[in-house]
Amino acid sequence: MKKLMIAVVAAAAMIGIAFGAPETEKGTETLEQESGNWNNWRLTIGGFGRGNMRAKIPGMGSERVTAYGVDLDLQYNVWQNRNFNLWAGIGGTFCPRQKMSDSFGKTTSQSEHQDYPGSYATYDFYYTETSRADVELGYGEFRMMMVPEWKVTDSFALGARVGVAFDWINTKCSYRNNWAWNSVFDINIPGMIHDVDYDGDRGGSSASDTRTEFAAQAILGLQATYMFTDWVGLYANFDWRLGGETDFDMGNAGKVTVDMSGWYWGAGVVVSF
Repeated sequence: MKKLMIAVVAAAAMIGIAFGAPETEKGTETLEQESGNWNNWRLTIGGFGRGNMRAKIPGMGSERVTAYGVDLDLQYNVWQNRNFNLWAGIGGTFCPRQKMSDSFGKTTSQSEHQDYPGSYATYDFYYTETSRADVELGYGEFRMMMVPEWKVTDSFALGARVGVAFDWINTKCSYRNNWAWNSVFDINIPGMIHDVDYDGDRGGSSASDTRTEFAAQAILGLQATYMFTDWVGLYANFDWRLGGETDFDMGNAGKVTVDMSGWYWGAGVVVSF
């Protein structure tokens, strides 16, 4: 279902960008071009936050991932009248690699106690192992998008965002494992022998690896734009990104799975020309 949604949104975005709006037929009413505040081109530059993404390591659970970065879009007004704009364009984002807010971790332990009444002996054994993984996530994005807008006033517009995003996702995983065990063998025969034998060991290992994979997501969202002048304004948007899981084989550091589905909000400056 997710792949079908991405394909449909991608087709709609590419058709709109490639062909724009149909020409008006001869004899029909000519659509009026707004004289102020809505030029044919606009450039949006701002920052974004992206949350609710999920990263997981089999056997160690999963964590929600939130990332921040910068984005930019260039759009062309392919069709408009007094009350409506239809923008189509391309854009991109950059999110530097950032550490997750929490780290994966698990601890396992084992203990054993045995009595040997015939020999007046006891045996105790204890083992513990702690594993920890730190995951960093960064990505870049290229997107194609359509933004149909309703002009609430001459300066303010509300619109929808529909498109498809192609991402490269960079993941770094650092893994550490520490273990320790000890044992005590105690034999006590009153008047004859009393001997205690201690044994044990400890150690650990670590690994780190970085991988890059590619993924696609559908873009479904809302956007508000306010123009202070014919040339400069502000925008804010809120998207839902829909895509599948991406697997990263990190070698000795294990396997990491990232689901990029989640919310995406942005705000910044609009330059119209």
